[in-house]
Amino acid sequence: MDVLSSRSPKFWTFLICLMFGLLVIVAAFSANQVRSQQFASSYENMFRQDLQVMLRAQTGLTQQALLTVNLLKEHQQLTQILTDAAKIGQNADSAASLQAAREELHQIIQPYWQYLQQQGVKLLHFHLAPNAFTLYRAHRPDFHSDILADVRPLVMAVLRSAQPQTGLEVGRHGLGLRAVVPLMVDGKVIAAIEVGYGLAGLIKVEQNPLAAAESVENNMALLLHKSLLPVMTTELRESFNLETQTSWLSEDTLLNQTKLLSLLPQRIEKPMFMLLESESKQFLVSLQPWAQFDQTAAENRVVLLSWHDMTNIAQQRASNDLFIYMIWLVILVVGVLLVFFISNKLQTSTAAMLTEQQRDLRWSQQKLNALFELSPDAILLNRLSDGVYLDANPAMTQLTGYSFDELKKLSYFDLTPQVYAQQEQEQLRLLHETGRYGPYRKQYRHKNGELVDIELRGVKFLSPTGEEMIWSTISDRREVMKLDRLKQDFISTVSHELRTPLTSVNGSLDLLLSGAAGDLPAKAQKLLAIAVKNNKRLITLVNDLLDMEKLSQGKLAFKPEHINSQSLLQNAIEHNLPFAELHNVSLRLGQNVDVALYIDSDRIQQVLTNLISNAAKFSPQESDILIHSELKPHALRIAVTDQGRGLTAEQISKLFSRFSQLDNTANREQPGSGLGLAISREIMLQSGGQIGVESEVGVGSTFWIELPLAEKPEQAAQSKRILVIEDDADTAFTLKELLGAAGYFADVAHELKQAWLLLQQRHYDLITLDLNLNGESGTEFFLKIRDSAEFSKIPVLVISAYIEQGKLLLNAIAHTIDWLEKPVNTDMLTTKIEYLLSQSRTKLTSARILHVEDDEDIVAIMQMQLEPKFHYHQAGTLAEARAKLRSNRYDLVLLDIGLPDGNGWQLIPDLQLSHAKVPVIVFSAQDVSVNQRNQATAVFGKTKVEPTALVEQIGQMLGVK
Repeated sequence: MDVLSSRSPKFWTFLICLMFGLLVIVAAFSANQVRSQQFASSYENMFRQDLQVMLRAQTGLTQQALLTVNLLKEHQQLTQILTDAAKIGQNADSAASLQAAREELHQIIQPYWQYLQQQGVKLLHFHLAPNAFTLYRAHRPDFHSDILADVRPLVMAVLRSAQPQTGLEVGRHGLGLRAVVPLMVDGKVIAAIEVGYGLAGLIKVEQNPLAAAESVENNMALLLHKSLLPVMTTELRESFNLETQTSWLSEDTLLNQTKLLSLLPQRIEKPMFMLLESESKQFLVSLQPWAQFDQTAAENRVVLLSWHDMTNIAQQRASNDLFIYMIWLVILVVGVLLVFFISNKLQTSTAAMLTEQQRDLRWSQQKLNALFELSPDAILLNRLSDGVYLDANPAMTQLTGYSFDELKKLSYFDLTPQVYAQQEQEQLRLLHETGRYGPYRKQYRHKNGELVDIELRGVKFLSPTGEEMIWSTISDRREVMKLDRLKQDFISTVSHELRTPLTSVNGSLDLLLSGAAGDLPAKAQKLLAIAVKNNKRLITLVNDLLDMEKLSQGKLAFKPEHINSQSLLQNAIEHNLPFAELHNVSLRLGQNVDVALYIDSDRIQQVLTNLISNAAKFSPQESDILIHSELKPHALRIAVTDQGRGLTAEQISKLFSRFSQLDNTANREQPGSGLGLAISREIMLQSGGQIGVESEVGVGSTFWIELPLAEKPEQAAQSKRILVIEDDADTAFTLKELLGAAGYFADVAHELKQAWLLLQQRHYDLITLDLNLNGESGTEFFLKIRDSAEFSKIPVLVISAYIEQGKLLLNAIAHTIDWLEKPVNTDMLTTKIEYLLSQSRTKLTSARILHVEDDEDIVAIMQMQLEPKFHYHQAGTLAEARAKLRSNRYDLVLLDIGLPDGNGWQLIPDLQLSHAKVPVIVFSAQDVSVNQRNQATAVFGKTKVEPTALVEQIGQMLGVK
């Protein structure tokens, strides 16, 4: 790779041009191969057509010969003469009698013979059985009476088999196609009629239609092997053009004018075609062997030959090939030049782009270096394997007191006190699992020995060599810590130094106003009233500051209790009525919904007091303030409506911020601390509720809060019936008494058979089961219950001395099951039974789901899909989720990780305390580590699973389709 990377641009240009040229050559070669295959295919097609023509010629001539001889056989007078001649031939003195038969045959045959000669018939013989005695030859009437048994196998085959036969035979007068039919009398062959055709003329006749239809010159000829010449007459042998270099002979003049015969193989045993060149001409030659009668293919000495003059086609192909080669050459040259041009252009543009990128990179490096050097936070580069410092900015040297050269000799662990060892390991674990660590607060040891408070954040990455590195940013928290201490000191001062004197001042002023020091002048009373008013304002401000600080740090205690909404609103009106009368406004209770709430009533009263007092301060005199409530899905909305000036959108956006003061005349007339609504917002968030406002300028405002509904009270336990399966009589009696004292009806079964009968006779809400029952298996009985459709959903409490083995066997497949180890604790028994019964009721009615999510769009989508099947509750913050978990019991929690007031994982300890066995599904866009994944039942990424699939998974977990 290094050798290739060091090559010059010219090398790469040459290599690209070479590869393109090779590609064009390969393409040209492939195209030529395709064209050659196409030509070869066209030759094969012509060969198949020639074979069809030659086979058609063979078949036609054979059928013509058979037809001719069969027509002669049908001549009754002729057959009668042959029948008589056959009888005469059996006598010893038959020569004179046969002569008479010949004369009769001659009279009949001669007219036929003259016609048949015109049709190409060369011989017409009549033979007598059984030894092929020649009775009559039409072409030589005077030559007869010879016996042909030894020289005419075709005739003898017909006389023996009594079947017509055709075939080629070579005689003194050349090659002929013979057709012989037997003449039978009383099932016995008595004679045979033979017709012979000369093939040379007939072949010419057969080929004429083909020659007229072909687009190229085509001819057909009959070939004889030179081994057949000795049997022919001298005159016939001399008619062939004999050449020593060829094994095949033909009477065809056109064929003899070529050199084709000399190019043919000595043996032709099967159909074949050849491309031959003779005297600057190219021929396509098709060969069809034509076996002689009673000969094998190896002995074949007669061939039908068809040839086409392909010279023009070959020349046209050569011309086309040359043209195509020229085109490919042009493509090659033009393509190489084009590739060379494009490559040069690309190299030029690439070089320019690289120059620009290098300039941008230098500029980017300069900016990053400037930020690196000028950053007020320390920036540090470490190697993960050993913690060695590789780079640091000046802020790092100022923070630690070490120069960069000194830092390079130290490691990450040299600056960190040993007390942080465990926390360091945890951060390293996070770094390995998530690629990040922090924010993480600890201390560095300064060069002078001082401990410096810092906060670190870091990210892991790979160097070009593959080493793991860490970029860290370190913030100096000394100033922040100093400010925190100042704030704490201020709060402490406010709490301890201001509250006490303010209380004393307030008490003293009240005493003076009440006349404890005697009567005061009217002017003094007015001044004291002003002092009391402003002193109370100061006390309110101090209390608000302290409450705000406690709320922001989560230190304000909440004590939820069950309360109905009707009494909550009535108390709010009663407490705030004097303030309303002071401002000459009326408080009126409007439409109200009375529901159960589980809240800290004092904190909610504080919120309602703030809303009602604000409405009273900013409402016109003699106007009404309406306090009303309405039921929302899973929440109660309480609203306070006034008839004041209303608020603009800009004012509403700042309304719940700390120290928010409305910039208008009315606000200056009614001063306040600006913390009331901010405190109200924090209280509502930590109570699991919400706060908001709807307002229209010139009409008025409606401030509202929403509080989660309390869970409906459970049904009385007295109606529940429990089946106790226990073989020990004392234990069974004790359990029955304990359950009766707790308000349950209990039946006892000492055997599994008895238990099964009781289950079929009565309805039971719960079963307590011992796993070892006098040799019987409680485990098998449990599996039998779960496999039964009728009893599968009954909760089971296993009470046994050997629960660990049972858990191993049943936990993987069990649902609605709990465990209690002997000896039985009374409180634990009732607690577990109540838990199992509550689980069972939930699953049999409708499961309750808590969705902890602050994204309104996702909430709307999930609520739309879950509400038809489940009771859907939603919390947008950790505080709201904790409040709902305290006041409700849920069957499943759907949890987001990133929340406005913290990390969703912080909710897991609360779930383990109050909802130990409730499934937790994490549905978040954040990455989850292996350890975190183990804390949840299931984990789904928001971008990796559709809400419908998530709803289906929830349904499967809760057993709802």
